[in-house]
Amino acid sequence: MSDITSANSIFTLTVPDVFAVPQLLQQYATDDAFATPEVVVAETVKGVDGKLSGAFVPFITSQTVTFQADSVSIGNTMEPWILAMQSAQTPYFASATIMLPSVKRLYRLTKGLLTRITPIAAAKKYLQPVSYEISWETWEGMPIP
Repeated sequence: MSDITSANSIFTLTVPDVFAVPQLLQQYATDDAFATPEVVVAETVKGVDGKLSGAFVPFITSQTVTFQADSVSIGNTMEPWILAMQSAQTPYFASATIMLPSVKRLYRLTKGLLTRITPIAAAKKYLQPVSYEISWETWEGMPIP
């Protein structure tokens, strides 16, 4: 049987202009920890003669990170990041490392910018999870030895 758990994932975020050391993200939402949607990496066209042509298309990798409403990462990492950008009125870029031991993969993400936030958890029967979107310039996946 294969192990595909995300429970043992390790996600660290570094924002040099805000934090002196990488921050360990914690207390993800139960059903949505972090995710990246599919992206278009090439476009194709077919000429009138039926021949296919294609081109690589540079793309942004958007990533949504979703936390339980009581996550320490909201107050210790995400809110300080957005508050620093608001105060300085300038973007502060991040880098991240995601380790997925169950599938023996490591991802390095660079030049990420916080692009969307959920400012306040929705107050329903219980406080709902909150999401943050980071747009990454580059990502690199590699095996964990």
